Amino acid sequence: MPKRYLGNIITNTPTEPTENYEDSAASGVWSLAEAERYTAAELWPTAGNSSDKGIFFGQGDSTSNVIQYIAIPTLGNATDWGDLLQAQKSKGALGNTTRGLAFGGTGTTYGSNVIEYITFATIGNSQDFGDLIQSSGSATNIGQAGTASDTRGMIMGGQTQNEISYVTISSTGNATDFGDFATSSRSYGGAGSNGTRAVFGGDATAIEYVTIASTGNASNFGNLSQTRNQMEAGCSTTRVVWMGGSVSNYTTIDYVTTASTGNATDFGDLYTGAFENGACSNKTRAVCAHGFSGSGFVNIMSYVTIASTGNSQDFGDLLATGAQRAGASNSHGGLS
Repeated sequence: MPKRYLGNIITNTPTEPTENYEDSAASGVWSLAEAERYTAAELWPTAGNSSDKGIFFGQGDSTSNVIQYIAIPTLGNATDWGDLLQAQKSKGALGNTTRGLAFGGTGTTYGSNVIEYITFATIGNSQDFGDLIQSSGSATNIGQAGTASDTRGMIMGGQTQNEISYVTISSTGNATDFGDFATSSRSYGGAGSNGTRAVFGGDATAIEYVTIASTGNASNFGNLSQTRNQMEAGCSTTRVVWMGGSVSNYTTIDYVTTASTGNATDFGDLYTGAFENGACSNKTRAVCAHGFSGSGFVNIMSYVTIASTGNSQDFGDLLATGAQRAGASNSHGGLS
C-alpha cells in the first residue's frame, strides 16, 4: 500500500475503512480507484442518513396497537410513531421508500385479514390498505413474512399454509395470489430481497425464493444452518440475514447471498439470544427487535453490519418489553 498524508505526517499505515457509517474512518489521502473499490464493498464511510427509518408494528401484546420507529444509521431508543388500526401481534410487514405496510396477525381480531399502511414522511396512525386473500378469522393470516421491490410487496407464508401473495405498494387494494411454497407450512419466518428475488427462510430448514416481478411457485434456494422459526430477516442489496429464532440455541445469525443459491453461512451471535423477533434494515445495517429471551420478554434492540460477519451489538431500547413485532423500513431491505 502506498504512503498516505496524515496531518503533516506521511504514513505507511493509513486507517482502512471498516464500515459504511458516519462514525467510521478512512484517514489519509486515497485515490479515486481505492475509494471506488471500498464503496463497492459497502465499506467506505459516508455522512450517514438519519432519514433511513425503521418501523416496528405491534408490541407483542394482543392488546397493544403501538407503532414505534428508529433512525437506522444512528444508535438510540425507539420513538412513538402512532397507532395500528387494530391491536395485533404476529403481524407481517414490508416497505418501500414511501410506505410501510403491516398485515394479518392476531389479537383484537383472531387471524385478521387487514392490510394497513403508514407513510414514512408523516408520523401518525396507520390507514386501511385492503385485505389479505384469506378471510378474517383464518389462522393462515398469522405469522406471515414480508419483503418488497420498489413497486411490489410480497406477503409470504402464514400459519398452516404455504401461500404467497402480493400487493402494489403505491396503490391500495386487496392482495393477489402469487403462487405457493414447496413446503406445506411456512410461518413465523423471515424474508428479504435484492429487488429482484424474494428469499424466505423459517419454519423448516429449507430456504425458498421467487422472482418478484413474475408470479409462480417458489424454488429451492438452500438450507438454513438450523431449523427454526419466530425470527426475522434483514437484508442489503446483496445479503439476507436471519437473526435469532426458536431453536435450542436461539443466538444464531446466518446469511445467504441473495443473487446466488446455496446453504446459509454462519454470521455470528445475537447480543442476547431471543425468538419472536422483528427486524428492519437499510443498505448497511440490520436491526433486530428482540422478543422472548427464554426467561421473559425484553425491550432490547441490537444490530449487525450486513456486509461483514460478527456478533450483534446493542442498538438501544424499545418503548416496552414484548415480542412478535413486525419490522419494515423506508430503505425496504436496503434498496434505496
